[in-house]
Amino acid sequence: MEKTRKRLEEYWDEIISKKIPSYATFKKMNEEIIEHLDFIRWVFKRITLPMVVFYVAVGLILGMDIFGSIFLSTLLFFYSNLLPDVDALFQKTEDKMLDSLWYEKYSLLFFAPMMIYYIISGRARPLYSTEEKTFHNNKTIVIYGTFLFIIGSIFWMDTVKRVMFPLFGMLGFTTHLLIDRKFYINRIYSHRVREESTKKVYVCGSFRFTNEMDELEKKLRDENIECEVSKKMDDHGVQGCLEKIDRTDVVYVVNPRGYVGRSICFDLGYAYAKGKPIYAMYPIEDPPVMNLIKGVLTFEELINLLKHSS
Repeated sequence: MEKTRKRLEEYWDEIISKKIPSYATFKKMNEEIIEHLDFIRWVFKRITLPMVVFYVAVGLILGMDIFGSIFLSTLLFFYSNLLPDVDALFQKTEDKMLDSLWYEKYSLLFFAPMMIYYIISGRARPLYSTEEKTFHNNKTIVIYGTFLFIIGSIFWMDTVKRVMFPLFGMLGFTTHLLIDRKFYINRIYSHRVREESTKKVYVCGSFRFTNEMDELEKKLRDENIECEVSKKMDDHGVQGCLEKIDRTDVVYVVNPRGYVGRSICFDLGYAYAKGKPIYAMYPIEDPPVMNLIKGVLTFEELINLLKHSS
């Protein structure tokens, strides 16, 4: 099993990763899948399984043959949980002229297996987006649910089947966003955050981004969130930065356009060795450094994470 995993990792990093962003290494994708599996099982046991039981009961009461529909809907739940991350195939651009048309973007969402094959095999032209995490939002849940409702209406005449099919798909999609902390439902989300118990954050970044770090510090203090910030005139130099990391629970990198300097890489290596969760403002193009990053969060998402995990 270990040999197979290593061969797959080599194949991914040497062949597939040439077609997708450099930070999406096999190791990163593997960690993402492991992280999601635990919460998927939790949601399936407490939400999806009761829905299946309810669906069966409704089918028996109404005298409908719903077992084929249940099987497809359950498969759709697990499939949909993986879908939001297909936006990793978009090439990030600041040029709105390069931004792919909306129907080109959503074709990747609606026909993911086929589109992934064509993109990786080089038979499809690259897709561009000016947004970070294009499919990680509530709007996409609604659009995806509408698409599934149309598909369900083609295959089934019964209203119950038409409704339950997109419902299972949207639940799977939403579960992924909960795991990625795109929005919060306190009772469900506490399952994931209770072990992290984040209380204090260390904010670092290149000193060329001092204004951005000052802006984040103000936002954190306005929310009564404890923070330590890397300062240009720190009396203790590098040692002072390491001490700040020791005193905090989470490390956040302010890196507009993905830039990090050498000193920040040193900070990140130290934080990683100390077991501190590390988040960044933007993906870091250097794969070895990006492997240390647990996730990419905006200022608002970071604040939400800290507020809901206290």
